[in-house]
Amino acid sequence: MGCDHCVEKVGKALKTLPGVMDARVSLENSEAILNQEGPIEESLIRQALKKAGHYDLAVPNAPASALI
Repeated sequence: MGCDHCVEKVGKALKTLPGVMDARVSLENSEAILNQEGPIEESLIRQALKKAGHYDLAVPNAPASALI
């Protein structure tokens, strides 16, 4: 992500995913932290990010968050 507009696009895209209650996106850290009700398939996250502008994804071993 390179600008505040990108942060906004990524946040909106992630918040449309089923089960995502909130998404906090950081330009400084190039990450997003999801507050979600349960597991979300990585492929769905990748699709949402691709629609927002082809951002990459790294998912840590944490049950309630994903880093972008």
